[in-house]
Amino acid sequence: MSACFNDRMLLSLIQAIHETTLSPGDWTGVVSDIVETIGASGGGLISFEGANENKLNLYLSGLNRAALTRAEHLNALYKECLPLAPGSRIVLSFRRNGNLPYWDALRDCFGDEGEVVLILLAKEARRRVVLLLFFDQGNEKRFASSDDFTMKIVPHMQMAIAMHRLHSRDASRIASLEEAFSNSTAPTAIVTQALQVIHVNARFARLFNAADAQIRLREGALELKDPALSSRLATLMAQARKNGRDNHFTWVKSESFNQSWIISLHRLQSSRDFSNPACTLFPEPETQFLLIVCDLGETLSTPPHTIGLLFGLTPTEADLVFALANGDSPADIARRRGVSKNTVHNQLASAMSRIGVHRQNQLTSLLATVNCLTQ
Repeated sequence: MSACFNDRMLLSLIQAIHETTLSPGDWTGVVSDIVETIGASGGGLISFEGANENKLNLYLSGLNRAALTRAEHLNALYKECLPLAPGSRIVLSFRRNGNLPYWDALRDCFGDEGEVVLILLAKEARRRVVLLLFFDQGNEKRFASSDDFTMKIVPHMQMAIAMHRLHSRDASRIASLEEAFSNSTAPTAIVTQALQVIHVNARFARLFNAADAQIRLREGALELKDPALSSRLATLMAQARKNGRDNHFTWVKSESFNQSWIISLHRLQSSRDFSNPACTLFPEPETQFLLIVCDLGETLSTPPHTIGLLFGLTPTEADLVFALANGDSPADIARRRGVSKNTVHNQLASAMSRIGVHRQNQLTSLLATVNCLTQ
């Protein structure tokens, strides 16, 4: 085989190795190509944690899967891999007559005599990822000449395995986040500063699908019909851009539509390091925000009895904060009860002290949150 042909084979194999990053099933073809190129009797890529079949992945060529996956055979190979560092190798030579600890297992799996080369590609906790190459008794010359070729491809195999591991973890994390986002009971959307919609969950979609919706979706952007809601959201956007680490929260009561909302806004932080030149091949994406809008309807419906139990209020105090949250003024409450405004103010101060707030708008925001959670 000429050196030129060897170089062409090597480049083709390296390309196939890196393609496994996104198509791990292609490892079977890569292993087959390695075995054929170096003239081994068989080979395999094995990812395992001892004999645990639930954590075993095999890509084999020229080897008996049933024999290799027997618990005693996997354990024998695994024990020999444990001391290895990534990139290092061990050669297990076995003969027809002999009594080394692993010989019986190797003879059962591979035959009477030969050499098994184990090259550790990656390790993580108990898991080991190994390239196994088997040379039977008639392949001594192939075995002797295989080192140079295998050492050229091992760094590429290690890189492909590391990239696949990163992609798998990212895909798993993204899938979990998407499931949590889609199944959230809170009406949630991901939007840009211009309110262009990136993604909404089903609960948020109900807000602009209602016949009397104050929030509409027009040409891919949110359209807010209520001026108070629009103004408050713009204020939150400015706050979130200035301080992206905090969750920004407000309660909005519309006088125009006699309706209330809770708005929560959080600026999503990019995980990309744009100070690193390697990350500047693509422009920085537009800032995105996690937006939650809870429509509380015309009134806060959490009953005074529940408010009293939650915050340890007397029945009079619970009735008072319920009335305030639904838009009544202290003067209205005093007139309806036939007491002075000072009495109402004193009862309100007592209730706010028990709850732990200092301003009336803090009280109404807190009650709006409770109402949203108890609906």
